[in-house]
Formats: sequence, structure tokens, C-alpha cells
Amino acid sequence: MDPLNGAPVGIVTDLFPGCRPSVTDAGHPCIVGTASQLLLNRFRLLPGEEWTLPEDAWICCLIEAGEGYLLGGSHPMPCGRGSLVVSCGVASLQVRASQIGGAALAWFRFDSASVFGLLTLPERRRLEQPASGAATFPWVLPPEHAASVQFRHSVEAPRQSALAERSRLLGVVAAAMFPSGETIHGHARGRQDAGDRLEELVGHLTDGELHALTADQLAEYCRCEKRRLLLLFRERFGESLPGQREAWRRIRACNLLSQPGASIASVAKACGYEDSDAFRAWFRRQFGKAPAQWIRDRDLNRVTEETIQGDESEMASSP
Repeated sequence: MDPLNGAPVGIVTDLFPGCRPSVTDAGHPCIVGTASQLLLNRFRLLPGEEWTLPEDAWICCLIEAGEGYLLGGSHPMPCGRGSLVVSCGVASLQVRASQIGGAALAWFRFDSASVFGLLTLPERRRLEQPASGAATFPWVLPPEHAASVQFRHSVEAPRQSALAERSRLLGVVAAAMFPSGETIHGHARGRQDAGDRLEELVGHLTDGELHALTADQLAEYCRCEKRRLLLLFRERFGESLPGQREAWRRIRACNLLSQPGASIASVAKACGYEDSDAFRAWFRRQFGKAPAQWIRDRDLNRVTEETIQGDESEMASSP
């Protein structure tokens, strides 16, 4: 049924425990979970109504039905049915529904900084340094774009397991950020230059896998001395290998501390510290607060966000 003209929003709340259903203007359920990653959210906008995109992560928003405009950029950008809005969270943006008929939206967020062991270094840099790309954000991709098509198919497909749902939405990110035919995996196999071999390796291993390799192991693969390897890494990737390892350790620490029931001791060990006190000292230097305080602040932010979402749900459901 048409998502704009009275059909219930087709999300299965049982697949996503912990996410509070809210109510749209028509009284139909939708999922509100801006803190949840790769979680499909669907709702409607009344004619002329605006929705502000979250600013803390990548946002992909599909115009399922109706039409609207993307506001907040250098100029208003029309968004027709099937268009995909892609934002990297660097500016305050709003989707305004058309005055004729409103609009139905489907969206999700992806925060690359909160995942470790999934992306390669070039992929992470593409996602975390979008300003270095050729095109200026935000994007409004046409309905025939591969990412728009994949998102539409993900929305229309029968509900599956939570893992399958997340995998499909991650495919939308890949289609938007890494178009078919483009490669960022370094040089082809067979090259004998040590720098080319390093680029190839870095382009294929995830950050978790690469972080687990020592400088000596990398030098052995690249068939060069360790000193040469360190120089090549800085030359090819613009940062020292120790500096990159420190960045990976920060991501890993925050990722692990975000897990329910995580202990400081287990996180410290996973980050290479046998002594929890040494880990606490390092964490305080990096983030200006102790790990326990970081966890408390995170939980407080979540409670605050849920309170705001609850107030918005009550407002939406009130006559």
C-alpha cells in the first residue's frame, strides 16, 4: 500500500528491541531511534512540515512518497519521490514536505567512528573526511542512482533478521560512497615496489586486522626494512604508523566501552594494556576524562535523547 496515503508504516518493532515506537500524524507506528545505527526509521510529514536531520553521523534519507525540499545548504534542493538525501552531519539540514500532499520518509544513520574492525583505512578516511571528496555535501541522489535503488529495495523487501536488515542498509552506504567501478584498494597485484605493496595491503585489510600487525610484520610483507616501512606509511597515508595506531586504539576503546556490561579491565586488555591504571591514564589524556566518567556521560546523553524523543512522540500523538 502507498506509504503516503494511509498505509501503516511497514517496520517490525520486534526486530529492534529497545527502540520506542512513536506515532505519526495518522496514528501509525514508526521507529524513532536516532542513537541507533543502521536502523530503519519510517514516518510521514504533513504538507509543509519540516524534519531536521541528525547531525552526529552520516544520514541516508529516502523520499518514499510525495515531494519536498532539502533546506540548510547553499540553496534549496528539490527532492522528488525516490530521491536519496545523503548528509555527512556537517551542517544543520531540514527536509520540508511539499505543500501538496506531504511526504513519506525512510532514513537511517551510520557512524563510522563507532565501529572498529569493519572498514579499511581508505574507506574510513573517505567516510570521516568527506570534505576531501570531489562533490560538496549534502547530496540529493536521483531515483535511478544505485544507492537510491538499493535503499528502495531494502524498504520494500520482506522483513528479515536484524543482521540482514543492517547488512542491506550498509550496502546503501557503500553504493552512495563507493560507486561501482571505483576502487580505493591501491595498486594491482604483481607490483614489486614496497610502497605499492603497502597500499594494496592497507586497502584490503580492515583497521582491526591492520592494527593487529606489528611494524616488523608489515615490513616483511612489503619486503623492506622497518625504517623504510615507517617512511612509506607516512608518505602514502599522510600520518605516521604509530599515530594511526593511536587513532585506532581510541576508536576501539570507545567502541568497547559502549557495549553493555563492558568492564574497564577487559577494555584495557583489548586495547593492549595489561594494567587498568595505565589504560585509565591513557584514556584521560586522549579524552580529558576517565573511562567511567565517559560511560556515565554517554548514558546521560542517551537518557536525555530518549526524553526528547518521548516528548516529540507525545506532541505528535496529541490532537
